[in-house]
Amino acid sequence: MALQALYQQYVTGEIEDNDSGLLAEKISGIYKNNKDLRLPAPPDRKLLRKLIEGALKNREKIDVIIATRLTSGWDMERLGPTLRGILRLGIYEMTFTTAPVKVIIKEYIRLADEFVGVKEAKFVNGILDKIARESRKDG
Repeated sequence: MALQALYQQYVTGEIEDNDSGLLAEKISGIYKNNKDLRLPAPPDRKLLRKLIEGALKNREKIDVIIATRLTSGWDMERLGPTLRGILRLGIYEMTFTTAPVKVIIKEYIRLADEFVGVKEAKFVNGILDKIARESRKDG
């Protein structure tokens, strides 16, 4: 849901970066009110808001982390909004939360595979794994 919220915010531009609560409520409402999209359990709105807010508020820092790991000839725009959203959320969780790194990497590889493809999932794995290895050396 957080990925869909970031994508919606990017595409429509109708919700400002600092309005993460509204964005979280809007996405939760879409799932709540659409019978075809119903989830087995209600979304954790607090977590959803934290992910959206964290990725948006720290976007500049996160984008520097991504950009410095891209190979020659690649830039942020070339990644596309879905792939950027996946990386932003994954890096936000790895950098600013205490969630287990292996779980984070696995989840964002799954999202990449589902939403953008196998090749991009390998790319996400490479970027997130590199960040994880670098942070272990620092800490």
